[in-house]
Amino acid sequence: MRRNFCKTFLVSACLAASLLPMYAVAQLPNPKSAAVMDFDLVNEMKDYDSAEVTAEQENRLKMISDELRREFTQRDLYRVVDNAKASDLIAKIKVTYNLHECQGCEIEIGKALEVDRIVIAWVQKVSNLILNL
Repeated sequence: MRRNFCKTFLVSACLAASLLPMYAVAQLPNPKSAAVMDFDLVNEMKDYDSAEVTAEQENRLKMISDELRREFTQRDLYRVVDNAKASDLIAKIKVTYNLHECQGCEIEIGKALEVDRIVIAWVQKVSNLILNL
């Protein structure tokens, strides 16, 4: 009997602990603000891609960037801000760096957009069959 009680208690405690973060997030009245940068493409196959394939890849990157923004907003995980206010700064940085490799440039973007978080993501294309997010 005591063994069953201990198991039940342990399972209940684990379940409660696992649900606590979801409850806490659901109770946040004002989620933190975030600027979601467009996904970058690290293309190890770029020498083999045609202009048509490159355009298609750019469309896909735009689509997944928009989907990530939409998911953050719908789930109230972040208050996603429009990047337009810092578009010139972002374009200037992208001339020199991929955003995921710039080693601190995101701080400047975050300050310009007055956000709590910057989300930077990329897709690595290893081959036509292997993509890493």
